[in-house]
Amino acid sequence: MPPTRDPHTSVHPRQGSRRRQKTTVNRNNPPPLFTRVSRPPPPPSLPILRIPLDPELATTVEVNATPERIGTRLTWTVERRPERQIGRDDLIILTAGRMRSGIGRALEVTEFQRHWITWSVSGGPGPCCITIPTSWSRFQARERILHFQLYQTLPHTPEPHPLFRDDQTLTQGTEYPYEFEQDPDPTTEPPAPNSPIANLYTNSQWAEERRLRL
Repeated sequence: MPPTRDPHTSVHPRQGSRRRQKTTVNRNNPPPLFTRVSRPPPPPSLPILRIPLDPELATTVEVNATPERIGTRLTWTVERRPERQIGRDDLIILTAGRMRSGIGRALEVTEFQRHWITWSVSGGPGPCCITIPTSWSRFQARERILHFQLYQTLPHTPEPHPLFRDDQTLTQGTEYPYEFEQDPDPTTEPPAPNSPIANLYTNSQWAEERRLRL
C-alpha cells in the first residue's frame, strides 16, 4: 500500500522527518563561556577641569585628544614638552588643538613605567589622568626612589616618546638613565598606606632602603 499523505501538508512523512545530528566539541579548544565585546575608543575630548584660580598660574600641557579608557578613568597622553616639568600639586591646563580643559591639579603618581609616568588629575567631576614622559616629570624624593628601585623590573614597553626613541641610553642601556635635580632624601617618610603607589613599594622595603642610605 502506498504511503498516505497528511492532508494539511505537502511534505511526505518520511521526507519530513530528520535525524538528530550530533554536535562534536573539541575538548582541546572548548567554546568560550562568553563573548568579549570590544568597546570603541572614546571620542576626541578633554576633561572639564574647574579649579577657580588664575590661568597664569597653570602650565599648559598639550595632549593627544583621544584618551585611553581604563575602567571608568580616562587618561590623556602628553604629546609636546611643556614649559616646565610636571609634578605633584602643579596646576595644569590640558590643550588639544582648539580645545582647552580648564585648570586642574596634578595630584600623585598612579602608575610607574620605564619611560612614562601617570599622574592623577583633580579639578573635574570624575577621575582622570595624564601620562607624561619620565624626563618631563618632576619627582619628589620618595617618587625618585620608587622609580629607581622599580626600573629594572618594569617592562620595556611602552616605548619612549617619539623624541627619545633614537636615544640608545633609554632603549638599550642597562643602567638607570634618568637624572634629577636633587638626590633622594633618605629621611623622607614612606608613602601613605592608602596612596596609589603604596602597593608598588611596601613600608618595610622603604625602611630597609632608608637604613642602607643612613
